[in-house]
Amino acid sequence: MKKLFVKNTYKLNIKGSPSNSLKSLSELPVYGVAPARLDIKSKLKIKVGENVDVGSELFFDKKNEKNIFLSPVSGVVEEIVYGDRRVVEKIIIKSDGKFTDKKLAKPHTAQEVESASTQDLLSIIQKGGLWSTFTSFPFNAVPSFQEIPKSLYITLDNDEPFSPHSELYFSKFHKEFLFGLEVLRKIFQEVNVGIAHKSKIKEPKIRQEVTHQLVGEYPANNPGVYLFYNKKSSEENTSWGIKGYDVIRIGQLFQTGHYPNKRIISLAGSLVVEPCHYHVLEGTPISSIVGSYKKSLKPRIICGGVLTGRQVQEDDFISYNEHSITVIPDEQEQELLHFFKPGFHRPTFGKTYLSF
Repeated sequence: MKKLFVKNTYKLNIKGSPSNSLKSLSELPVYGVAPARLDIKSKLKIKVGENVDVGSELFFDKKNEKNIFLSPVSGVVEEIVYGDRRVVEKIIIKSDGKFTDKKLAKPHTAQEVESASTQDLLSIIQKGGLWSTFTSFPFNAVPSFQEIPKSLYITLDNDEPFSPHSELYFSKFHKEFLFGLEVLRKIFQEVNVGIAHKSKIKEPKIRQEVTHQLVGEYPANNPGVYLFYNKKSSEENTSWGIKGYDVIRIGQLFQTGHYPNKRIISLAGSLVVEPCHYHVLEGTPISSIVGSYKKSLKPRIICGGVLTGRQVQEDDFISYNEHSITVIPDEQEQELLHFFKPGFHRPTFGKTYLSF
């Protein structure tokens, strides 16, 4: 295992880290997705009143038609909420409680994966609604379907505050991860697997697959940072990246042939009464997870990461590629003449204040 020492990282100490307890929710009457939080131009494939199954296509990206997004539940499309310029804000689905699955591919064995062609495997990932789990560099964009690079970079851990704890994922879904890894090794010539130097992942079979140890704090375990410190030439700048929990979903897709609509998310933040993890369906209402929180201060609810996510409301839903909900105080008051003060209590990465 090769060590990569990442420079200029930063340890973010923020209150409200989630515990390792894992909770689940009962079935709910309504679910939904939020295309507007994906930074794409969405084109609908459904209309109000239409019946959908788990895995039915809801919409796709106009600029990348292979990038499709599927329904997490079965039921009836109850409402489509539009924003400015007819941007699709939400698709609300009334669940029928049956969770009828649409068959997207036949279940694969390890031998069938080994004998399949690269294009067949890529086609299953695309039809299974998981194409957006890949990131192409150097522009951090969802890749086109035609350009397959030599190398793929996988990171198992998360540096961003309040992200789901990786040891929970891999203790529960290590077999699915290993299967997804074999699929990706069939597609890419070189698969690099990075683990944090302080990782708590204990599964020996997972650790056997690790190729690099990433030494550093945030953002050392970002696939793009991993690529930067490991590349041998500029030709590797067009490599792809993916997170370990999405490799699990690829493994689930090939093992079952159905859309993997469940995930582990974290609920955290200084206003959360009981920070923990949840195993939920994609599209679950945020209000059902957040529940009660400390209401002495105005809350800011962030979905998708405290640093990289977006502010949402309680009536929103957990959408695609979102794995955390954070509730923190929405403090917007500015301190008078703060730039004249030494700033012992102000976090800073540079030397702006004495707290550096």
